[in-house]
Amino acid sequence: MFVSIFFFQTGKIEICDKKIDLAIILDASASIHEDTFNLAKCFAKTLLRRFTISPDSTRVSIVSYSQKINVQSRFSDDQDERKLEDILSNTFYEALSTSTGKTLQVVNFEVFSTESGSRIGNPGK
Repeated sequence: MFVSIFFFQTGKIEICDKKIDLAIILDASASIHEDTFNLAKCFAKTLLRRFTISPDSTRVSIVSYSQKINVQSRFSDDQDERKLEDILSNTFYEALSTSTGKTLQVVNFEVFSTESGSRIGNPGK
């Protein structure tokens, strides 16, 4: 599902309250500069504020990767916006080699799984 976030001329920021499983994946490898990594973290925090985060609305998983893949939160974890922002704040730039392909496999087969709380295949849940 593709979700657009609009900022209307009224200045009101729309909040999405749909049932979405949102995976935030951060590249913490030397493939990007540390400043870019920090911008990505800021963007991710801003993105979180545009959704109603709860077990019945948007669920969030956060994954960072470099040489190692770190699944820092799963869809089945406590879905609290403040805790998710803290996870993002405490995600560090590792500046090691990158494992993008392996990370995408982990996200596809482990993060987006019913065992990790994903609603994929059961969207009404």
